[in-house]
Amino acid sequence: MNNAETLNDAVADTTNDELRERTTQFTEGLVNNATTVSESLEDAQFGQFDVVQAALDYNYAWKIYQVRRLRKDHGTDLTDDQREAFEDLEESLISFGPAREHIKTLYFQWQLVNLSRQIIYIGILAFAVAPGTALFIDAGSFPGTTFGVDNMTWIISGVFTIVTLPVLLLASYTLRLATIAKRTLAIGPFILRSSSRTEDIEWQD
Repeated sequence: MNNAETLNDAVADTTNDELRERTTQFTEGLVNNATTVSESLEDAQFGQFDVVQAALDYNYAWKIYQVRRLRKDHGTDLTDDQREAFEDLEESLISFGPAREHIKTLYFQWQLVNLSRQIIYIGILAFAVAPGTALFIDAGSFPGTTFGVDNMTWIISGVFTIVTLPVLLLASYTLRLATIAKRTLAIGPFILRSSSRTEDIEWQD
């Protein structure tokens, strides 16, 4: 945010009204986005999705594109100080890419550790319940009905749920991590998804 404010101050006295308006619009949006992300991280805990979600909500690749376009469109009107302010802001935005990848990697590792533990715990339970049901329970073990349903139906349904829990758990973790990985394919200033450039910018040609 400091680099964005520095850039805004650098162009405040320019005689180029278009450059000043475009830069002000861009820096204000960048600061507001950064403030929102910072606020969302205040109560976030390491290993939780909130941290990764905050990183996903900060579309730094699009912001790098905007900085470069501003600098290119008004390159001949920029002073040395203004050009340096643009370069400093661009460098700070580019550095966000490796930082986000680091956060994502730590989150993946944390979740894989949790997945391993939970599969072991639930797998042991499933391993005990499945053969126990086959060996010690028969059609007459639980006579009667509950809520109009045979008790054996309840028992078999419960056993089936426990046995399939490891697979369901693995599927849920895999889908979650795969979705995050797909949404964060781009590193640095690259924009891989067309949706990243669908923002409506008033100053866009």
